[in-house]
Amino acid sequence: MNKVPVARSIGFAYRFTFGQFGTIIGLIWLPVLLTTLLGYFVMNGYAAAFAQAVAEDNPGAAGQAGLLLIGYSILALFFYSMIYVAVSRQALGLREGGAVVHLELGPAAWRMFGALLALTIMLAFFYVLLLLVGLGIVAASQSMGSARQPVAIFGLAVFFIGFCAFLFVAVRLAFLLAPVVVAEGRVSLSRGWALTRGNFWRLLTILLATLLPLLLIFGGAELLIFGPQYFAANAHPTLAQRVAHLQQMNRGLPLLYGLSFVMSPFLSGLGLGASACAYRALRSDAEPA
Repeated sequence: MNKVPVARSIGFAYRFTFGQFGTIIGLIWLPVLLTTLLGYFVMNGYAAAFAQAVAEDNPGAAGQAGLLLIGYSILALFFYSMIYVAVSRQALGLREGGAVVHLELGPAAWRMFGALLALTIMLAFFYVLLLLVGLGIVAASQSMGSARQPVAIFGLAVFFIGFCAFLFVAVRLAFLLAPVVVAEGRVSLSRGWALTRGNFWRLLTILLATLLPLLLIFGGAELLIFGPQYFAANAHPTLAQRVAHLQQMNRGLPLLYGLSFVMSPFLSGLGLGASACAYRALRSDAEPA
């Protein structure tokens, strides 16, 4: 069973990111900018449409506002496909030299888009199923009387096991997706799954060492921008609270999107650099020349 080289993958991710930082910026800044600007205007439009739908008590209009977000998400996924292809090529050594501006529109980007879309649909289905099971157990526990507590504990245990399964599947399927699509020229979720067999904890360690610091920075920034009461007050929001939630969020979006834009080269370089290094090691072990 081939093992992912943890220390080497982490080291390569940081060397690649900071050693080729200017190139990474050149490769990604245009699709990131397009995604950021589009996201800002879509979120403002969604907030306005949702607020109007609530004010008019029009569930259909609220659903139409939600379709706006779905459309943006699909388009953003294609922009991210461009980023994944360009940076993965650089990390895998399939591309050399610097970059000032880059926009990938070829077959590789479409293959990456198909792979990311398939992965997103699969994980979304898994997540919704997990959520429905959890909500069903909670609802059942409300009518159990004296047995409510044991049923609630059982439900929590089931949800925790389901979440662990979701995390396991997500990491195994997603970690090598970009290098597989770029290096092998095919859309395959099973290929990354096969290569990473027996490596879940190694993959998780790499992700924690490369991406967790950036996610903590971003989470801390959200807390500073919106304040802790923003998150506490919206744990179980009513429709009116959701409208207020969206309006408050939109006021902080320029700062949040600005920070996301600045952090994107680090996220791309570290995440895709680590996956490229792990892929090269696993493939060379599995398929010696």
